[in-house]
Amino acid sequence: ALTDAAQIMIVVIGVPIASLLGLRAAGGFEGLRVFAQTSGDVVASDYFSPVGMGVGAMLGIITPVIMYDLIGQDFYQRLFSARSAAVARGSAIGAGLLLLAFAFFPVVGGMSAHVLFPDLENTSSALPTLISEVLPVGIAAVIVAAILAAVMSTADSLLIAGSTHVTNDFYQEIMGRDPQGDSPRTLRVARVWTLLLGIAALVFALTVPGIITVLSLAYTMYASGVFVPVMGGLLWKRATREGALAAIIAGSAGGLAGVFGLLDYGGVPEVVVGGACSLIAFVIVSLLTRPEPAETVARRLTPDSATV
Repeated sequence: ALTDAAQIMIVVIGVPIASLLGLRAAGGFEGLRVFAQTSGDVVASDYFSPVGMGVGAMLGIITPVIMYDLIGQDFYQRLFSARSAAVARGSAIGAGLLLLAFAFFPVVGGMSAHVLFPDLENTSSALPTLISEVLPVGIAAVIVAAILAAVMSTADSLLIAGSTHVTNDFYQEIMGRDPQGDSPRTLRVARVWTLLLGIAALVFALTVPGIITVLSLAYTMYASGVFVPVMGGLLWKRATREGALAAIIAGSAGGLAGVFGLLDYGGVPEVVVGGACSLIAFVIVSLLTRPEPAETVARRLTPDSATV
């Protein structure tokens, strides 16, 4: 936790400094405006508009991110490590406010890098390139290393989350293998699935062009089926296990059908359609099935058996 905090502090301090220095090197906001007017790569009238890419496109990016942030297991891992509910709540609010303030700088840094390095082929490397060019070598190396370390920290949390789902929810719960989860075989299953998920993530990242596209697709595929059953399970006492499974299947099918172009939703974000399908299935199947007894649910949520 202390290592993660140190990495984030370096990033939070270093990226704004590099972005502001890059903005100055690009001629300030006036330089960005002139570039937008003379360059054929951007539309000058939309370049500084908060909705320059279109409201629909923005909703298509923002909606899956918000939905994922409310259910992501990597977030819950950190929240559950807090000393108390008050600490978890305060940390979440503080992190949200920090991100709102911080989000301005990578955007400005990317716009400045576009001016300074117009021939940059890999746009995903715009910010690291800017950092390495406008900051002293030693400081730039520390900041880039901190960014990579923060990315790796998040990546390993997600890999552990994925392998935990496979071992706890499928291998133990559905297949009925090793209910206590303490056998060497379960450990091997977790390690193998961590490796497989890592390879799949690498192939996915190398196949799909652009960071925003990768994140949007990943969040859409995850949140379409999982958002409703997680939030519904927390907020609706009448929810049932069968309803959650139906919601996952229906929501995932609806979201993936749009992502892979099997259905055209007329500009409506795929995650919204998938979430709607998930909600309908969740409510209908939950009302048609009997909820588990409270003591069964309580037993499943004990520290020895709980999974997020």
